[in-house]
Amino acid sequence: MTSVPHSGAKSVTPGGSVAGGHTKGPWVVTSDGHYVSPAADLTKIVALVFRPDTDSETERHDNAYLMAAAPDLLEALREARDALHQHYVDWDGEPEDAVPLQLARAKCEAAIAKATAGETRNAEPIHRRDGDEG
Repeated sequence: MTSVPHSGAKSVTPGGSVAGGHTKGPWVVTSDGHYVSPAADLTKIVALVFRPDTDSETERHDNAYLMAAAPDLLEALREARDALHQHYVDWDGEPEDAVPLQLARAKCEAAIAKATAGETRNAEPIHRRDGDEG
């Protein structure tokens, strides 16, 4: 896959878009399975997909479809992270029962940061309704 050097840290706008970030989705795989392009403009190329060490057409196509799903996956992950955060904030059960929520949210944060070169929702700790820190 060809790639473009990353331009550095990103800031998130209130609507969830990344300022100066990735090409706006949705992305699609071209009919030959070699390119990932924005659906709005198939003349632009987001990625050229090839595997010089294999002849597997299926693997190349599967990789292309995974890349094409990236903007949708990132949006879904952001929504899941925010829902987990809100569920934890509203949590009224035992604190130790909320550990899976915190772990899932941390995994979402890590994946989002990896996909966006460092975007985070905020740097503040989670505060539950009752004032306990999470």
